[in-house]
Amino acid sequence: MNLNESHAVEVVYSFSLQANGRCGIISCSKGDLMMEIEWEMSGVPDMDILMAPVDLNRWRSGQEISLAEQRYILDRLRTWLHEKGIRADIVRPVTHIDPSNRCVRAGCDNPVLEGYAYCPNHYDESLLKLPWPP
Repeated sequence: MNLNESHAVEVVYSFSLQANGRCGIISCSKGDLMMEIEWEMSGVPDMDILMAPVDLNRWRSGQEISLAEQRYILDRLRTWLHEKGIRADIVRPVTHIDPSNRCVRAGCDNPVLEGYAYCPNHYDESLLKLPWPP
């Protein structure tokens, strides 16, 4: 075995959904860390649950979660919901990039999602409940 070899380790997040009437929580865990994400039942036919803005700021232990990890958790949560056949308001509406237009967020020069004003990262941030003040 070569000790100088590096191996990427994938962090595993697990999710479970609990309902209580027209609302509930999705539990998210990573090892010993855990958080609860609130949701409510949607009143429109195209969505099953509403979650935005999603609070992914801290684990239940109080440990803060970086913005990069929040984006990653959001992506993993989207995948899990899709696999379960649950339609939620945190799904990106489109996946195509429009290289002819730039994100409207100050200081961002990335191309936008087709038909939207934000790049993929800033679209995701618009779904997150960010701490105030930033």
